[in-house]
Amino acid sequence: MTAWRIAAALDAEGALSFTTAGDAPLEALSPVELMLAGVAACFVKSCRITMEATGLPPGAVAATVTGTKAADRPGRVDRIEIRWAMPALPRARAEKVARNAKRICTVTNSISAEFTVAADQSHSSSA
Repeated sequence: MTAWRIAAALDAEGALSFTTAGDAPLEALSPVELMLAGVAACFVKSCRITMEATGLPPGAVAATVTGTKAADRPGRVDRIEIRWAMPALPRARAEKVARNAKRICTVTNSISAEFTVAADQSHSSSA
């Protein structure tokens, strides 16, 4: 079973960083790994937005995102797991932040979206 893992962290000042397998730079990642990096980044930023909206002081947030490839066709990631940590918050409060962050995260909400695949209008072929 193929799985990919990416971690993102947002420090108390709002600086975003990533940890990848073998510390690969983001530009060396596969498209699936980049998608998971987007999930991780959106989730930690959504946690920060949720903290601020509820009057909590902005604290550090970390998330490790693991995507598991489906065993059947078509090729796709069929499961994504987000493991998070918000060390400055009590667990019950952090769980509420995480639930709300997942609810507002544009990237996680978009992954099950319908896709349209079409050539750009400027692309023309005479063949």
